[in-house]
Amino acid sequence: MSRSGTNNPLWILTITLPFARNLRAPSKWLGEVYDMESNQRFYLRRAAEERTAAHRAITPQAREWHAKLAQDFAQRAVENGAQFVNV
Repeated sequence: MSRSGTNNPLWILTITLPFARNLRAPSKWLGEVYDMESNQRFYLRRAAEERTAAHRAITPQAREWHAKLAQDFAQRAVENGAQFVNV
């Protein structure tokens, strides 16, 4: 998503999508390599986010739902090789 011949993102995309430069695929010609987040790391991150959401929840139903999601993501992290998960 850049002008031909440049490595700069189109200005219109930087206004509507401020992180548009991160949406393009890595260029093997420029030696760029982007690492993909592993399943284990994703599940650990999501478990932490859901625990935080559970602590911030106002209603008991929301708190229970976020706590359940946190447990589910933590279990998936363990299934994908995580050694320790604090739930």
